[in-house]
Amino acid sequence: MSNLHVAAAGSPLQIAGSAAGVPAVRAPRPVRTTAVAAVAAVGATAEIRTTSRIRCRPIRAVERALHVVELLNSTDQLTLAQIVRASGLPRTTAYRVLRTLVDQGFATEWPELGTFGPGRVLERLASRHDPLGDVVNAVRPFARELSQKLRWPVSIATIRGREVVVRYATDGEAALGTAPMRPGVRLALLESASGRLHLAYGDPAECALWLDVAYDPASAERMPNEPRAALEGELETIRRQGYASYTREGRLSMRRSLAAPVMGPNGMEASLVLRLSERAIRSRQELQALVAELLAAAKRASAAIGG
Repeated sequence: MSNLHVAAAGSPLQIAGSAAGVPAVRAPRPVRTTAVAAVAAVGATAEIRTTSRIRCRPIRAVERALHVVELLNSTDQLTLAQIVRASGLPRTTAYRVLRTLVDQGFATEWPELGTFGPGRVLERLASRHDPLGDVVNAVRPFARELSQKLRWPVSIATIRGREVVVRYATDGEAALGTAPMRPGVRLALLESASGRLHLAYGDPAECALWLDVAYDPASAERMPNEPRAALEGELETIRRQGYASYTREGRLSMRRSLAAPVMGPNGMEASLVLRLSERAIRSRQELQALVAELLAAAKRASAAIGG
């Protein structure tokens, strides 16, 4: 009769033979495997460590999800068809990824528009590295509300150095539109309503210094077309009336931008910009009505960020 001995957990399994001389059999030593999954914004890998070698292989499901997240973060809104084309994923796979991202808060769906965009979690992660991210996220609902009411696109802009940066735009959902404006677009201060608004509402000393540089004949930058006295007069008008207006040539007609300040505890944080065709303004009364709606939305947005 043989004796069966099971070793303690973690030691090799031993089966000893009987006294009749049957040789003892030692089970193969189990390979200890540790799986470590590391997921980052730039990709995902699973590192499988064994006693003999280290090999890496991508986690395909995570790769696909991160690719879609990158697409959503690159613009304001995308349709399912656009995501399918950009990602190369089958339509059903892309939809399943999107539904998962929506459920987890990384994406937002607008069923009435058939579009998807960044979700609250993605926006919160982005705002950790962006001092104005929270401001833009707080102002966004007011921009959408104004755009839905007036039917023209509305954008949110902030200042970075000597440029205006578009942070959000409703072009993907506005019923009417001019030239499309996407987040990330940069504009010169004097070539946008929001830039002139910033100069008017910014620190007076900084504004004066900027004008000194802009009108310096030795400066490498192109000098403004308008005389300095005329520009300073316009900035004073902007401060007095509470908004800025700028008109530029479009492909089919002149385009007008109206910008109102979004004020925070420390002054102007961003601008709310209404963009429309000049042809849409048929009278001074219509312009005043649009300005009134813009200023009211900017005032509500300012209250939301403590201004």
